[in-house]
Amino acid sequence: MEMKTKYQRRICPAFEIGKLGGCRRFYIDITLEDGRLSMCGTWHSHGQNADDLTNEALIPAEGFEYSDVLKVQSIWNRWHLNDMRAGTPKQEEFIREWKLSHRYDYTKACEALEEAGLLYDNGYKYGSSWLKEELPTEVIKYLFSLPAVSGVSWLDMESVAVDEAEFFNILQVGATK
Repeated sequence: MEMKTKYQRRICPAFEIGKLGGCRRFYIDITLEDGRLSMCGTWHSHGQNADDLTNEALIPAEGFEYSDVLKVQSIWNRWHLNDMRAGTPKQEEFIREWKLSHRYDYTKACEALEEAGLLYDNGYKYGSSWLKEELPTEVIKYLFSLPAVSGVSWLDMESVAVDEAEFFNILQVGATK
């Protein structure tokens, strides 16, 4: 029997109550496939809108604290598409620090790496191909243990229990490094 290597989970960590009534939920679709993490949110638009999780109008949903909402955002920003890294771990760490005070631009990033003596790391030039950064098991465990939902509207919303066998398989996939 072939082991499943694709796992999906939809979470709803927060919602907003509109000024004229009504409610909008912030959904995040999480996919783990062959060690690759993909997160996609639905709010005002569908896509890479992790920054919207700091919207002051958001209220944590049932099963979530505000700290969970921020942790999900942090994981999303750090680990989304972990198989598409432009640099080695050393180069990526430098760029993460550099981006705290600079707007990312590939050419400027390469210049900063060159100044730091990191444009080439063990013969690998930053940005010459996509590298995979292994996803920590703790990240997988956290994301796939969050309360999940199915449905897209208040009327058809249902909680989804964690299937223990599937959760074990997810952790096994994460442990194969």
